[in-house]
Amino acid sequence: MKTRLVALSCASLLAACAGKPAAETPAAPGAAAPAALHRVDELVIVPEKAAPEGLSAAEKGELSGPCMPLFTAMIEGEALGMRALDDAMRDGVADADGAGVVAASARVKKTTEGLAPADHQRCVGLFERQQLRKQFDHDPAEAEARAVVDTCVKRVEAVYGKQSMAFGDSAESIQGPFCPDDFPVPVTLAELPYQSTKTDWDTPAWRCLQFGLRSKQRVQVEFSAPIGSGEFTCTGRYRPRQGGAPIEFVRGGKQGPEGQLLLSPKMSKRRMSAK
Repeated sequence: MKTRLVALSCASLLAACAGKPAAETPAAPGAAAPAALHRVDELVIVPEKAAPEGLSAAEKGELSGPCMPLFTAMIEGEALGMRALDDAMRDGVADADGAGVVAASARVKKTTEGLAPADHQRCVGLFERQQLRKQFDHDPAEAEARAVVDTCVKRVEAVYGKQSMAFGDSAESIQGPFCPDDFPVPVTLAELPYQSTKTDWDTPAWRCLQFGLRSKQRVQVEFSAPIGSGEFTCTGRYRPRQGGAPIEFVRGGKQGPEGQLLLSPKMSKRRMSAK
């Protein structure tokens, strides 16, 4: 097995390293994992954008009260706006959020029945502000991160206890019930978005888990199971589109006292530390 450059357990907040080593040196059983070559504070982090102001309680009351004739149009408009936002981000449109609001608003503006012109204009304006805030909070990479972590954990459940991986000639070098550590894909967050190849997944860890992605990734995925720890973690990391430090989703588990697999009850989300 190649020396593993990144070992991020549930408590670790180091980003992935810059490259793979030339030599293949198995880690000693129970030995501490090598420190990552790059910390989060060594990444180029774009300052986080300020969120647009949301609606007040009174304004939300207007949308759910006097603006109710637009209810169906607002539901359809929101869906159209989110699709337009995703398309604009995919196509590299500079003002993707603006494109989403325009698409959403166009649907709402078509429905005028039941409202006086001034009231209709007021309701459309409130809807546009609400839509802009919802779009600000929308990041496709978050859903992708949740999905890859969920899939990774399911693969661990499927192969748990069925495969052991030896890293030497002695009995102490046996990995145990979990698949072995390996490099995250992609190796660095700076490579995102990333188009993986078959080679990326042709490693002991991913072959053992029977895990692989074929579409372009907005997320770095990592499986960690340090030798001798009896624990594993699945991690999905991404750089948020609104800036700020990377965000990661983590879920793991451990081997119970009777050899059973004990999973963490929830997936955790946290912003990675820059210190």
